[in-house]
Amino acid sequence: MKSIIAAVSGVVAIFVIAALLPWTTISAGDRGVVLQFGAFNGTVLEPGFHFLVPVRDHVVEYTVQQQSYPIDSALTYTKDGQIVNVQASLIYHIEPRDVGILHRDIGTDYEKKIINPVVQELIKNEFGRFTAIEIPQSRQKISEAIEATTRERLSVNNIVVDDFVYKNEDFNDDYEAAIASKQIEEQNALKAINVTKQAEESKKQAQLKADSDAYKTQKEVEALRIGGSEYVLKLQAEAQKTIAEAQLEFAKKSNGSVPQTLTIVTGDGNMPTIPWLPLK
Repeated sequence: MKSIIAAVSGVVAIFVIAALLPWTTISAGDRGVVLQFGAFNGTVLEPGFHFLVPVRDHVVEYTVQQQSYPIDSALTYTKDGQIVNVQASLIYHIEPRDVGILHRDIGTDYEKKIINPVVQELIKNEFGRFTAIEIPQSRQKISEAIEATTRERLSVNNIVVDDFVYKNEDFNDDYEAAIASKQIEEQNALKAINVTKQAEESKKQAQLKADSDAYKTQKEVEALRIGGSEYVLKLQAEAQKTIAEAQLEFAKKSNGSVPQTLTIVTGDGNMPTIPWLPLK
């Protein structure tokens, strides 16, 4: 009986002590920086349930998950003196094993103390390298430069930069109107160049076709001329054969007496007189 009472008393005592002792729960994706009398003692708590020493211990919880720090308005100047307002976001996370050092060196307002000043400074530096007209075509180059330099600058404070998202830039209304007008002029000039190129290409194709047709016509004329000459020679040969046969026939019937001329009736009704050729 005494042993049972002792066991129950021990359990009760544990519960009483647990109830009296302070404790904390660290959420998943977070880390807890333990402060002893307000100073970091080197202990960082992992996610889970943890007891604390009364009065002495205090825990500051930090998320080590990826976060987005918005830059809603960063006013700066371009290389040619135009005012530009930049909107962007810095994607980052705290190095989990170094949360305590970040708290010791910077504190909970690290975004205000180090992230914002660094990003604002680098935006001014990078945008100051380009004229206003160059900026829209240089966004990727600007974004990559800011991301790389920000990563290097913030790493010394145990902040890991994952990405820099360059969202937009705004110029004053007069300048944006001038930019739009210039872009329209450039587009019209490009269209004019394309129209000229198309016209030149069409002219070139037409000339090639004309040259091809002329060559084809020339060949056809030559073929007709050659064919016509051959036809004339054929007719002459046939005529000479007919005359020779007529001479021979006439000579047989006239005991060798041969006339000086011969009249031939052609298919078109003409009656040409041709010389009588001597028999060979």
